[in-house]
Amino acid sequence: MYRVLQRGGMALVVVSLAFSAHAQKVILPDPGLTPESPFYFLDLWEEKVRFLFSPRDSVRLEHRQRSTEERLAEADMLAGTSIVGVRRALEHFEKEIVQFYAQAERLGISSHDQMLERANGYLSVLDGISEHTPPEEKEFIELTKIFLIDTQIDSLRLFARSGSVERTFEIIAANIENRFERIKDVAIDEENNNEAFKEYDRYIQFSIVLLETYDSERVGTERTRTYLERITGSHERVLTDFILPRITHTAIDNYEIALNAVRKLHGRIPIVVPRNFVSHTESPFSDDNTSSIDNNDKSFPPLPLPPAPPASFE
Repeated sequence: MYRVLQRGGMALVVVSLAFSAHAQKVILPDPGLTPESPFYFLDLWEEKVRFLFSPRDSVRLEHRQRSTEERLAEADMLAGTSIVGVRRALEHFEKEIVQFYAQAERLGISSHDQMLERANGYLSVLDGISEHTPPEEKEFIELTKIFLIDTQIDSLRLFARSGSVERTFEIIAANIENRFERIKDVAIDEENNNEAFKEYDRYIQFSIVLLETYDSERVGTERTRTYLERITGSHERVLTDFILPRITHTAIDNYEIALNAVRKLHGRIPIVVPRNFVSHTESPFSDDNTSSIDNNDKSFPPLPLPPAPPASFE
């Protein structure tokens, strides 16, 4: 969930994630000058100078974080009023987030950990920006969200290799749950549910790739696979019983991708969702004969699917 408060000209965006004990609130700084200002370039120049003359790496990381979040605050302030301004702010945000991640990776585990878990907050702010953007104009925002997810995924891979496997799985589980909550929030919103399905699928697919390497590792007392299966244990049922009756035909393809992603995580074969169900008040899986989709898929036999393209996370 997110809220936007205007106080004293300062955009305060508070993002609250209830899933994880490590979930953060992201409070964006005052955006100051925006891309619409003729003096915006001076703001960017001042930040570069401040970064170059910072005495320590830790201070440089703080400056990089502030610059990253100022760009996001600029986009949030302009959402719904200036498509061009939002686009420019997010272009700068993408450049800053890459540098922010790289700087945190160099500083070690503690800084890296804190930076990685902020992605959920950034995504939630971008959700709000997307909601205030006309559907025909929002493709660049969707691409920014995917760029952020992919940048975080690349960094999570390095984080796991550094020995922080348990925290990596905790963070990816929080990412999955955050995007699943987003799916539930926008289930009936055909302008926003497609992107939520895509983002959820991206995190699920990466978790499957992680398990190929770290299946024998543990999160607390659980094996990593058991941990992720427990976290996502209710997802398929919610998708079939709650989400499917509420979406329109324009979202079926991406819905099916998300559904089959979580089925794959649980070791189940893919299914084809019927495109010809009549009612949007009832799931096609919810009658007496199809109330249970088990591992053998006896209630809803799958149709043949073409081979999926290889994941791009290797």
